Amino acid sequence: MKMTESLNSADNFMDTIDEKMNGLVLAGALKSKVFNALLHVSLEHFGSISVLISRELNGSAAAL
Repeated sequence: MKMTESLNSADNFMDTIDEKMNGLVLAGALKSKVFNALLHVSLEHFGSISVLISRELNGSAAAL
């Protein structure tokens, strides 16, 4: 798979995640909320890495 195709796939994945998480209310124990918050941060990092690579800022992407 070419880099452009991979980046497009990553963008589509992030769009789907954003759509599913928009307005999501987390209920339950604190442990569950912390887990979901950390998952969300990791997904944001994934999206950020994709943007950095698409702009050829590979050093910053690797650092993140």
